[in-house]
Amino acid sequence: MPEYIESVPEKSAAESEYLIEYIEALMQTFVQKQPMPQNVVTEQKVSSRIYYKDQFVEIPDFIRDAFLLPQRFPKSTTFLIRLNGEQQARIMSELPYQLDGMYQYVKRFKEAKNECFFEELRLFIEEEQKRKILMEQYRGEVLLFYKTEFVILTEALGNVALTKDNFRGQTILLNSLQEQGFLHVKDFPKELVLLGKYHNVGETALANLFNQLKVKGMEFTKVEL
Repeated sequence: MPEYIESVPEKSAAESEYLIEYIEALMQTFVQKQPMPQNVVTEQKVSSRIYYKDQFVEIPDFIRDAFLLPQRFPKSTTFLIRLNGEQQARIMSELPYQLDGMYQYVKRFKEAKNECFFEELRLFIEEEQKRKILMEQYRGEVLLFYKTEFVILTEALGNVALTKDNFRGQTILLNSLQEQGFLHVKDFPKELVLLGKYHNVGETALANLFNQLKVKGMEFTKVEL
């Protein structure tokens, strides 16, 4: 057998060091080009337009089949509920391209209600666009929304008990929730305006509840830091 001869690298140490530096530079360039999550903004393609007289709103493609939750339209809630009963205006794509005369689907409503609904529809679309950006920024998190504001449902916040000590001034709402078996913040719907369905729970009470949730969420965040 021939005598063993240890192999020698073809490249010199200097060349190897240069190659390592080159690869590291490429990796650094790649990382710098990656977008930061908080700056993610998805292009919102327009699906269609909805007109009212000489005005119109553009419907982004991502909400063409969005559910028109009546509580999201505070001045048109009853109007939308009645339209839902007639199988009209349940989702965005059910809306006619021209809203003029839509009030005729239900009784005891006039043309002024169409104008009011159109203005709230414009606000609804703006809110949904803002929410989409927020959900992209906080991907993987559960967000509780109140209009265009939100609070992140962390595990600590979710485990807060729905008691009078934790949420002052919310006795009526808390009693209704406990009757339904809702005992912790994690039992809340993601859309907090849905809580307005309970007896004697108005917009002021919901705004107060949301503010208390925000404060508690901030307190838990400080503790974690």
